[in-house]
Amino acid sequence: MIKGANFKLAEDDQMIIKDMLRQMSSVEFKEIIEYLKKLERGFICEEELGICFNLKMLWAKNNASYYISPYQLVNYFSVGWEHHSGIDNYPVGDINVNEKWEGQSGVLRGELIQHIIKRLIKYIKGTHAK
Repeated sequence: MIKGANFKLAEDDQMIIKDMLRQMSSVEFKEIIEYLKKLERGFICEEELGICFNLKMLWAKNNASYYISPYQLVNYFSVGWEHHSGIDNYPVGDINVNEKWEGQSGVLRGELIQHIIKRLIKYIKGTHAK
C-alpha cells in the first residue's frame, strides 16, 4: 500500500473524476471551497463521521448539487497529501475512530481540508482562468 504524498488513485477513477470536474463551473468550485472552510472552522453536522459525509450534509442543507460527490472530490484532491493513509475513501485513516474531529484525527482532518482547498484553488486557476 502506498501512503503519504505518493498515494495515487486508480487511473479509471482519475479519468471518471476528471470528466466530472470538467463539467463544473468556477462558481461551483468556489461554493465547494466555502463548504470546506465551514468544516475547517468547526461547522460539523455529525461529529462521529468524517469530511465526506459532513460535506454531503452541508450540501444537502443548502440544496447544493454538483457533478461530483463529496467522496469523489475528497479522493481526487487528497492525492499528494503527506499524511494520506493510502486507503481510497479514507485518507485520514482514523487514529481514533470515535473522535474524528478531536485530537490527532481532528488535526489531520483540518490539514487535509487545507490541502484540498489549496488543490482546488490551483485546479480552478489552471482550468478556469479568464
